[in-house]
Amino acid sequence: EVWSSPDTIAAWFNKELPLPDGATWTAVDGGSTMTVTRFPIVHHRATTSPDSGRKVSLTWIDIPDSLWDHDLYFINAHMSCCSDGELSRQRQADSIAAWIRRIRGPQPPVALPPGTPLMLMGDLNLVGGDGPLHTLVTGDINDEALWGSDAAPDWDDTALQDIQPRHNGDGKATWTWRWDGSGFNPGRLDCALLSDSVAQVVGAIALNTTTMTQTQLDALGLAQLDVGKSKFGDGWVLDHLPLVVDLKPRVLR
Repeated sequence: EVWSSPDTIAAWFNKELPLPDGATWTAVDGGSTMTVTRFPIVHHRATTSPDSGRKVSLTWIDIPDSLWDHDLYFINAHMSCCSDGELSRQRQADSIAAWIRRIRGPQPPVALPPGTPLMLMGDLNLVGGDGPLHTLVTGDINDEALWGSDAAPDWDDTALQDIQPRHNGDGKATWTWRWDGSGFNPGRLDCALLSDSVAQVVGAIALNTTTMTQTQLDALGLAQLDVGKSKFGDGWVLDHLPLVVDLKPRVLR
């Protein structure tokens, strides 16, 4: 959730994380999200078509050939909040699944070259059923009368990989939201999905500084509450944990 302008965000990155050789960061928004990249952007839009009523950042990123032999299509989503938003979340998931079917088609305005790795990340606000996540992973659209037929989203006509990063890469926990005292259990509201037929995960973590030792924090230049909003007694308010995913192209045989 980012509410500053793309120019403000890009300026912050250029100041705090300057790139070599005069290169600059580019930021594009999707309503309440922001995608920031050091690589050129081929195409960006902030709505699916048809429009679900909720903006989503849809960005085709030009990855240099020296790194990958394909570009990257990145979907940055922030779906509707709270227990009364389940119908909205399902509509938004249907719209994204239909959009993936369309760009794999390919149909204008975006015609992805076959085999372009696709990644979807964001706060999906999965506080109700798992129907929206099921739709995004499998392409199983709920309202086909409005959004069209089902279509598996990966290039080999299978489901996307639900990466499920674990806390600091070595724990069992995968939840990304925790609000002690709220009456709700910790939940995995934030997800990372990948077209794993053409790209593979090298490493993935949900960063949780609250469980690190002081020695670990000092080595990384972090503080215990860097991923949290507040601490009270033995309780925490963590909204939301950062997900970190490293990718590399999959060698096709």
